[in-house]
Amino acid sequence: MRCWHVLSLSCLGLSSLLLSTQSAAEKITYSELKNGDVITVTLDQLLPTQSVLDYDAEYAKLQYYANDPKHIFDTLCIINGAKRRKKME
Repeated sequence: MRCWHVLSLSCLGLSSLLLSTQSAAEKITYSELKNGDVITVTLDQLLPTQSVLDYDAEYAKLQYYANDPKHIFDTLCIINGAKRRKKME
């Protein structure tokens, strides 16, 4: 069984920096952990949230544009190197 070492903890939870090893996962309570602690976890203990956060961010941006379509042009101007559109006609 492949296990993973978590190299550091952030204030939001486990860091995404992982190294694979061939050791057994240890049982630990998360209240005992401090920033910088190294623990061993199995893949089934990890919760993949990054793709979910990106998915939600895209829907938030679409809602932002749906509420005010003028923001689409602001974003396009910024992407093309301008600061903002001057006036919406």
